[in-house]
Amino acid sequence: MTTLRAIRRTALTAAALVLAGQASANLGPAADAESACAVQQPPHFEKREPSFQVRLVPEGVSLPPELPEQVDGAARRLYQLWAYFVGEENVQQPLLLVNLVGGEDDFRGRYAAANPGLPLAPGFYSIANYQATVQFDPAHSDQATRAVYHELSHLLTIYHLGPISPWISEGLARYLENLQSTELPGAIYPNAAYLNLLREQPVPDLRGVLRLDQQQWAAGDTRLQAATAWSLIHFLMEDPHGRYALQDTMRQARHQRCQGGEYSEILGRAYPGGLEILERDWRTWVREGAPRIHTG
Repeated sequence: MTTLRAIRRTALTAAALVLAGQASANLGPAADAESACAVQQPPHFEKREPSFQVRLVPEGVSLPPELPEQVDGAARRLYQLWAYFVGEENVQQPLLLVNLVGGEDDFRGRYAAANPGLPLAPGFYSIANYQATVQFDPAHSDQATRAVYHELSHLLTIYHLGPISPWISEGLARYLENLQSTELPGAIYPNAAYLNLLREQPVPDLRGVLRLDQQQWAAGDTRLQAATAWSLIHFLMEDPHGRYALQDTMRQARHQRCQGGEYSEILGRAYPGGLEILERDWRTWVREGAPRIHTG
């Protein structure tokens, strides 16, 4: 852990504000849920290096020369986290494709075809062919890179755990989109925009957010729910007790893959004192805490 330096620089805060209200598309749609569970555990690839395999596919855009190296660094950090969450022996290494689309109209057309009726988001994913699609504007490459990490997180979560409670899938995606591969490689920064949002209004009922299913999540205040889910994951990753509780929840979720479950209850049993103490500690952290940069 590293002390937060004024929640990084203004540029990161601005990027967080841009993405703060935009949820990833394909938040557990029925088709992807069926695809994820139909194969039970997707095709197993012989383990190579301790990293995930990510292939960037530029379409109508020239990528910054440093981007592949940044994504490779992120893939290693993601592997490290998943090895901690579910045990390295259970980590799968699929080939994940990321389509980076340069044309705005092209991206909008693809998005509308894949997500009819949903508001536009920076990216979307499909578990059916293990790929994500992100709009890539070289003038805003930091924002696009965050979207890439967000979508990769969704793919890896549904890949390993199947359809899962949105506080886990969206919370992890929001947590991991703050991963940095340049200043401090592998570091995961706090989301200043979400923290400010939670501090500017009454803090929501944590247990209520934990119990939301996908439909209830989509029908609610997704921006506030995303901020809550991000804050819970970042809070849990701050100290050994929280990390253990999250790890235990993830391991049981993997064991119960595609069988459903009340993961908030699992989390409560793993956290010292249960859900009531967890909510008390989390609320105190939201109001008064100084979130740290998480390094490997």
